[in-house]
Amino acid sequence: MFSGIIQAVGEVRRTTELVSRDGSGRSLDIASPFRNLRKGESVSVEGVCLTVVQCRKRPEGTEFKTVISEETLRKTTLHALSPGSRVNLERPLSVGDRIGGHFVLGHVDGVGRIRSIRPEGASKLYTFSAPRTLAPALLSKGSIAVDGISLTILDPKRERFSASILPFTEKATTLRHKKAGSAVNLETDILVKAVLGRRVR
Repeated sequence: MFSGIIQAVGEVRRTTELVSRDGSGRSLDIASPFRNLRKGESVSVEGVCLTVVQCRKRPEGTEFKTVISEETLRKTTLHALSPGSRVNLERPLSVGDRIGGHFVLGHVDGVGRIRSIRPEGASKLYTFSAPRTLAPALLSKGSIAVDGISLTILDPKRERFSASILPFTEKATTLRHKKAGSAVNLETDILVKAVLGRRVR
């Protein structure tokens, strides 16, 4: 489980297509500043929970390899990554950690797009499109993870919502590389989904 507070921005070094009798997929080699990353750990990459299958120590940190299934490639933005792509990285929460954002599982609910970016005082107002199926979980002043970043929902509509982005957040994440039209991974708040699930029952 993660908190949506991005710890580092990594860089994709290599992508390799994988084909087997069990299906296809892709491996990613990602350079990170993490010093003590180990095989078998989970890492949130652009808001997607992935498992580290190999580590190489580097002077600047750790380069790690992870494998992405065909289904995950199909349902997230990870299929568009290529060498040189920047990615948001977060390691899982440990017992006793402060939760600066909200509970994020790394299980993407859908892919949206940045509709617009406009200045708003010292911050910027980002407006995102979202699949209609996510609308019930888009609550005003609620939380959502966008590419793994914990954001507060503003002015939610059926298929869109906005969020105010501070300069620090933009500089410390891959948002600084995005523009109108860029695709983003969306994960709605697990607590909201739990309440909605109880109502359905």
